[in-house]
Parts: sequence; structure tokens; C-alpha cells
Amino acid sequence: MDEEKLWWQKTLDQKKTLEQETKDYLDKGVDKQTAKELAKTKVEAGGDNAVDEDPLTNFTPIRNEVFELGLNVYELCFYFIAKRHTFGKKNFCFPAMSTFCRLMKCSLPTALKARGGLIKCFLLEIAEVGGGRKTNRYRLLDPIKALKRKTAQKN
Repeated sequence: MDEEKLWWQKTLDQKKTLEQETKDYLDKGVDKQTAKELAKTKVEAGGDNAVDEDPLTNFTPIRNEVFELGLNVYELCFYFIAKRHTFGKKNFCFPAMSTFCRLMKCSLPTALKARGGLIKCFLLEIAEVGGGRKTNRYRLLDPIKALKRKTAQKN
């Protein structure tokens, strides 16, 4: 009888934990279905000790408007890398061109051409020019405004 009581207690504890985890994800702005799935995965894995990182913090959000700008593969890749290197809610980054080339798996001229395309599309600007051992500081611009500018140029 004690085993059955322990089983019920464990089940109730898991249910409470699942409800709390779901609530935590909902508070972070996750939709209900995704919150339930994330909470279930976390509880089944054994809680915080089994999950190294919160799945909602280890990703880079990209606005949908970026995909509507007609960028080529290298421009998209350059933008993603720049976005990945921004810190917190800031809109600037400063990876070296060698970092872009390594992550894009391309040559320096290709990376420079991609950077130029992003500048032309109003998605990126060089906020501070580097030189020598100092890298450029890039500012990522609002994709919604970039899309509006591109649409205005077509008309």
C-alpha cells in the first residue's frame, strides 16, 4: 500500500510541476500548445537538472519580413550571423569579416558583396568603421522599414 501511495504522490507532484512549467512558458509569451509541449518535455526529462538550457533562450529570432526582401543566400546568411552576434535586445554587433567568411563558408569578396547587398536593402549599416585590429561595428536596421522602402522604390 505504501508503494501505491508513493506512486500517487509522485504523479500529483509531476502534475503540479507540469502545470507550473506550462504557466511559466505562457508568462514568457509562448502559445498554449507549445507551452504544454515544452513543459511536458522538461518534466519528462527530469526537470531543470536534466535540461541544460531553456529552449526559448538558445535561438535567434528572425522577423518574417527579412524573407520577403528577395535576398540571396549569402545576404541571408550574413544577416543571420550578424543577428546571432547581437547582444540581448541591442541592434548592433561587431564580428570580424573572417568570422563571417568562416561561418558562411565563403570567400572574403563573397562576404563583402553580401554585406553590400544588405546595406543596399536598408537591413544593415556600418555604424563604426574599424581598421587594423579593430572590427567594424554593424547596426541591424528594422526589416519592416526595409520592406516598406523596397516596396516604395518599386512603385
